[in-house]
Amino acid sequence: TRTGKYTTYGYVKGNSSSLSNNLILCLFKDSRNRLWVGTRTGLNLFDEASGEFKHYFTTDGLPNDLIVGILEDNEHNLWISTYYGMAKYNGESFQNYFTADGFQDDYNSGSSFKDRSGIFYFGGGNGLCMFTPESLAYQQVLTPIVISARKNSEHPVTVEVTPGSTEAIELSPSERSISFDFAKLDFRNREGNTYAYLLEGFEDHWVYSGTRRNVSYTNLRGGEYVFRVKAQGRNGEWREADSSVLLTVLPPLYERWWFYPLILLLIGSTAAAFYRSWIMRKLAVEKIRSNLAADLHDEIGSGLARIAVLSDILEQQTLSKTKGRTRPAAENENRGSHRIGIISRELMESISDVVWSIDPRNDRSEQLLERISSYVTMICEEAGIDLKITTDDLNELLLEPFMKRAILLIVKESMNNIVKHAHAAHVFIQVKRTGNSLQLNIHDDGKGFEEFTLTRVNGLNNMRTRAEQSGGIINIYSTPGKGTLVESSFPI
Repeated sequence: TRTGKYTTYGYVKGNSSSLSNNLILCLFKDSRNRLWVGTRTGLNLFDEASGEFKHYFTTDGLPNDLIVGILEDNEHNLWISTYYGMAKYNGESFQNYFTADGFQDDYNSGSSFKDRSGIFYFGGGNGLCMFTPESLAYQQVLTPIVISARKNSEHPVTVEVTPGSTEAIELSPSERSISFDFAKLDFRNREGNTYAYLLEGFEDHWVYSGTRRNVSYTNLRGGEYVFRVKAQGRNGEWREADSSVLLTVLPPLYERWWFYPLILLLIGSTAAAFYRSWIMRKLAVEKIRSNLAADLHDEIGSGLARIAVLSDILEQQTLSKTKGRTRPAAENENRGSHRIGIISRELMESISDVVWSIDPRNDRSEQLLERISSYVTMICEEAGIDLKITTDDLNELLLEPFMKRAILLIVKESMNNIVKHAHAAHVFIQVKRTGNSLQLNIHDDGKGFEEFTLTRVNGLNNMRTRAEQSGGIINIYSTPGKGTLVESSFPI
């Protein structure tokens, strides 16, 4: 170079502007002072200003990528000899020549020459090829491009597409694969014809296949496609076939537009039917519960009330008859009727709790809190105990009958122990919601106890059993002289 410096150019992997191959077979500088480089894999045009190379391959129209010689004619066309065929490049496209045109196919590197009279010489494996470019006249013949399609099914079917027409082919959901063969009917240039194909609806651009004349598609989704082919002639121009294939692939049921809406409709209908059935069953259960609550209240409750009233009358009559008798004798006669009255009133209270628990009108948490508050307030007022109750906003929780009854009986058992045994001065009751649990805490400042010292623990065991049967847990903490804490938790 003029500066005395050298720059090395070569192939760089991944760089589309570098030399296409490091094996250079020929160099040529044209009349416009442009440098052309023939390599083992393609023709390169060097841009001195940028130091980059532009590439030309068989996909651009060359008959072969192995470039062995380059000459320029008086019309500024380049004549390029390759390892398979001769190419004429006019700056826009390639026109190829083979044995059918009077040329040889196999050329050698370093065997190209142009004499003073303009005759070109190209040496090859079959001798010397000599010609003047001006003497060659190329007449373009529009040869047809034919297409055939083959269904790849259990029983293959081949469909020949008539030139100039569009053939409609339908694939069932079980087929979904097809093969195409295509050819340009140019028998003078069979080896030099190059092809490109496009399946519209599946591919976004033409696929250049070189001399390969077939393609297969598998697992096509349901829909419509159009298969097209174009071929490149000896003059380097691409021409699209005037025939095509309209391909319809029938989708399976799960790919059709109405399938998922139908599934959603079926799911919705089924869910609605199940919900309606659940509502009907729930209403039926609530009706049974209402009727049962009314029957217990009207039949058994009223019957027990009558027994209590009759026991009171019997006790009064017994007292009248025993006037003037000794006290022990009178008490013995009254003890039976008095005991009947106590038992009947206890049964009435138990029946009242059962009726309240199974009545669906009392399923919300507010009704439970009201009943607890009413009961413990009455007990504490009669026993002279200071009472404090705190509750969270439970947002009208729906509670199962077994859980309501278990909570209510735990409260009653605890209050019974506080009044009879603890002799407490203060009672604190807390009802709150913690996560997915309903918590009930009852704390008193009574005598307290150590459970292992108790001779009767039926009440404590009953509380534990009722909590477990409702899916809850209960813990009882007591210290002599410091009171008792009953902590219970139920899932909601």
